[in-house]
Amino acid sequence: MKFGIGILVALYCLADFSYGALVFNGDFELDPILGAGQSTLNAGTPYKWTATDPSQGPNYSGSISGVQGWNYSLPFNAGTHSDSGLGRVGLAFGLAEAGQQAYINNWNRLMSQTVTLPALNVGDRIDATIDFGTLETTGTRAGTFYLVAGTADPNNLDVFAPGSIILDSVVAANPGWTNSVADITTASGNFVQLNLSHTFTAGDVALGRPITLAFRTEFFSVGPTYWDNATLTVSAVPEPSAMVLVIVGGAVVVGRRSRKLS
Repeated sequence: MKFGIGILVALYCLADFSYGALVFNGDFELDPILGAGQSTLNAGTPYKWTATDPSQGPNYSGSISGVQGWNYSLPFNAGTHSDSGLGRVGLAFGLAEAGQQAYINNWNRLMSQTVTLPALNVGDRIDATIDFGTLETTGTRAGTFYLVAGTADPNNLDVFAPGSIILDSVVAANPGWTNSVADITTASGNFVQLNLSHTFTAGDVALGRPITLAFRTEFFSVGPTYWDNATLTVSAVPEPSAMVLVIVGGAVVVGRRSRKLS
C-alpha cells in the first residue's frame, strides 16, 4: 500500500514540472559590455547610457557600450549614444544590495531577449516576471512589459518583427502618469513585480514560435524607468505516452507488491 502511494505521488509530480532560469542575465548583474576607456558602474551610479564613439569624449568614457544578453537598437544621435543602459541604484529602492538594473530614458525604446525553450505542447504554461520602478518624483513615467511569440524586428529592434503575437502585456507607471490607463501604479522608489502568463491551447498559433521577453518605456514617458530580475519559467505537462508508461509501470509494481503480501 505504501509503495502504491509512492507511485501516486510520483505521478502527481510528473503531472506538472517546470523549467527555470531561462533568461540570460535576467538580473542584469553581469558586467556591461565596455569599449576601450570605459568602466563598470560604481554603487550609487544612477545610470550609464550606451555610447560607442570614442570621439564623444566624456559622453563616451562615462558610458558603457552595451548590456549582455539583451537586444536593443544601436545608439542613435548620429550613431554615437543612446539614453538606455544600466544603473546601479538598488539602495535607492531600499534593496539590501546596490545591484545593477536596466534603465531606459527614451520613450518607445525596447529591450528584449528571445529565450531558448524546450519544445512546447498544448497545456504547457509560460510565466514571466520583471521588477519595474522609477525614482524621481517629477515627470510622468510608464513602461510596458511584454511576453511575445516572435522576436524583435532585426531591422528595428525597438519594434516586434512582423507576424509576432503579443501573448500578454502589462503597463506600469508612477502616480504622475496620465497619458494612458496603467494596469499597475507604483510610488517613486518602489519596485513592483509585473507578472505575465500564457497557456497554450489546441490550435494555438503561438505554438512553435520563438518566445521573447521585452520591456519598453512608453511614449511621452519623461525620465528613466528601471527594470530588474526578469524571469521566465515553463510549466510543462508530460506527453500522454509518457504518462501511460508510468501508470502502467506503476500498476505492475503495485500488483507485484500485492501478490507478495497475499
